[in-house]
Amino acid sequence: LNPLCVRAEDPSMARYKRSFSIGTSRAVAKLSILAELVLPYIQVGGTLIALKGSSGKAEADEARNAIQALGGEISEICEKVLLFGDMSESRSIIVVRKSKDSPIQYPRQYAAILKKPL
Repeated sequence: LNPLCVRAEDPSMARYKRSFSIGTSRAVAKLSILAELVLPYIQVGGTLIALKGSSGKAEADEARNAIQALGGEISEICEKVLLFGDMSESRSIIVVRKSKDSPIQYPRQYAAILKKPL
């Protein structure tokens, strides 16, 4: 296991395309944006594991076409309740399996992704 903790939108990441078997993320962006930032770096047969909030299932439905365009498919959505003392919060863990290579033009520059998400 050789973890690498970087921001996927960093331009220096280009050399790592199709290099990783697993990509993970916290709830940092909409899943369609996250998929474009991370899936191009995951090798075919690899997995993206995205921690999302309580609306993760709806977000996964919205991102399904973008994920497919990037060579992925949603394989599992786990909904969990996290307990913090007497408080609780709902979370979703979305598992995306990379089934084919992402088109070469991805990921685009971060500004372009934000301006026109897939």
